[in-house]
Amino acid sequence: MSSSGKVLVGALLDRRRAETDRRFENLRKELKEAEKLTAGNACVYAIGSFGRNEAGPHSDLDLFIAGREDNDGDRLLRRLDEIRIKANLIDATRKLEIPDFSGDGEYLKHYTVGELVRTLGTPEDDISNTFTARLLLILESRPLLEEAVYSDILEKLSLLTGKITKSIKMSSCPHFLQMTSCVCGEPFV
Repeated sequence: MSSSGKVLVGALLDRRRAETDRRFENLRKELKEAEKLTAGNACVYAIGSFGRNEAGPHSDLDLFIAGREDNDGDRLLRRLDEIRIKANLIDATRKLEIPDFSGDGEYLKHYTVGELVRTLGTPEDDISNTFTARLLLILESRPLLEEAVYSDILEKLSLLTGKITKSIKMSSCPHFLQMTSCVCGEPFV
């Protein structure tokens, strides 16, 4: 690719990022009810093109809800509040003409930190989609609501993943984990 091609691609990416930021902030403004309901108990995070900050004009929005638990392992986000959050998300995306959630909302789910941890390496991990929720949270996510909860959950999962991968020889560590210093302990060069 010529240097002018690199400039064009760079400019396109800069425009996409700016447009994604604008759309993301407009969405946040529409989520006042969801913001109140998540307050300190859960976060909503984007993955996919919005999570990578490169959404195009026709990109759909892929979201997960991750929540905290109390000392007994019970979820802090009540189920009825989860339903109201999802309704607010649906109303806001439709108002902003963002395509409906994939699979008629099938993947717009709430997982607790405990669920994301307990299912690690179990058959349920793939079946319940916690593998995808956890992996994309670590690799390509962006908080939409409750950034402090998001950061806390991300840190807990990163520490857990780091403990697991450090106990595995690097030769058997998945390639994508070898590329991250926070997980495997060796910086990517």
